[in-house]
Amino acid sequence: MVYVLSKGLPGILNFVAIVIFTRLLSTADYGEYAIALASIGFLNSILFQWIRLGVLRFFPQHNKTEKSKHTFLSTVKFLFLTISVVVLVIGLPVVNFNSQFNDFQIFGTLCIVLLITQSFFQFNLEIVRSELSPILYGLFSLSKALFSLVIGIFLIELGYGPISLIIGLIVGMLIPIIYSWFTTWKDTNILEYDKAIIKILLKYGLPLTVTLSMGMVLNSSDRLLIGWMLGSEEAGSYSVSYDLIQQSLILIMMIINLAAYPLAVKSLENGSVKQAQKQIMENTGILLLASIPATAGIIMLTPNITELMLGSEFRDVANAIIPLISIAVLLQGLKSYHFDLSFQLGEKTNLQMIPVLIAAIINLIFNLLLIPRIGILGAVYSTLISYIFAIVASFIIGNKVFKLKFPLKDFLKIILSTFIMLLPLSLLNNWTGLTALFMQVLSGVLTYLLSIYLFDVLSVRKVVSSKLNKLSDLK
Repeated sequence: MVYVLSKGLPGILNFVAIVIFTRLLSTADYGEYAIALASIGFLNSILFQWIRLGVLRFFPQHNKTEKSKHTFLSTVKFLFLTISVVVLVIGLPVVNFNSQFNDFQIFGTLCIVLLITQSFFQFNLEIVRSELSPILYGLFSLSKALFSLVIGIFLIELGYGPISLIIGLIVGMLIPIIYSWFTTWKDTNILEYDKAIIKILLKYGLPLTVTLSMGMVLNSSDRLLIGWMLGSEEAGSYSVSYDLIQQSLILIMMIINLAAYPLAVKSLENGSVKQAQKQIMENTGILLLASIPATAGIIMLTPNITELMLGSEFRDVANAIIPLISIAVLLQGLKSYHFDLSFQLGEKTNLQMIPVLIAAIINLIFNLLLIPRIGILGAVYSTLISYIFAIVASFIIGNKVFKLKFPLKDFLKIILSTFIMLLPLSLLNNWTGLTALFMQVLSGVLTYLLSIYLFDVLSVRKVVSSKLNKLSDLK
């Protein structure tokens, strides 16, 4: 529940940020910000991600003694500062080589600062997570989301445009970084790095970096290509629609996975493969139970959602592409939180790069073919097609590593319940406004809950009966 709040509250603030920023910024300004963020994310995955993955994997075993912890953190600090210096030495001359582009110099310099700041912030998140401190994890995430939003709004009102969002993100991450610097990193010394630890981090992290980099290509190349081929305005319209769905649908699926995945790992550690398979099937059932009706509801209510959530410049494009993006994001979540678990539970994460690599190549090819012909819709179709290929590849390869069971019977019941849920929504579909959205969601949720109870999805009747009996016993 603490992690639900840790992810949920910052997620809500990020969602609110989209609502506000699309009313304060033009599509071109938001497009510049989205392109910059995608570029920073890609560079981060190549330059720093391997260290972060190593921190998550190996910090717990080095945290058993103060000496071992000190050496490990000193090594991580040495690596981070070394790469950061290289980034500054190469990056600053590149963005400042021509004095005629003052705006570009400022924007580019801030992006370099954000790249370094974001990387160090993520290191600290993983350390806090490894130390099993969900409250501090939540405070770090909440601080970033809150201050990024407030500073961003303040600077936009002063007329700084897309630079405002970059500065907001930097300031939002500085407070947790400063706190960590005087606690976690206070006594570390970069001269006391350990070459053996560096080798371990490289051996473990670099193969996964390839996977994550390809994942970034899959998730972000469309924004970069739209910006290159169609301009920043089109990139802004596309990015807002994608971000809106990810901040809602993926957030739901991520929260379920945070709670459910450790149960499967625990079963496997206890030596029961069958129990782990059973647990994964139950987890996937819950994932489908929440994500499928949410996706269908977003598709059905897209016009009212965009009317309430997005600025007028963004709505027409959003209405056209959100239904398809919703399906693509649903597939993305199912790949990450079901099909990819084969590689993690089977301890063959190196094979996980194959489906991602296939999907990334397909995504690039279709983007290059379709965007010039049908514009933004080409990027949407490319994303949808690539995730279909990714799931198929993950299923075929992953099944040989660790066989997962899919709750087919419950899946069909969920699909049927979702169709029944859409009946009242179709009658209320023309309603607009906040009150209308509340009534639409309420009618859909009540109909869906009734349907899953009648069809006994995931043995829900037994669960409800058990809870009622416990309440009765307490009385």
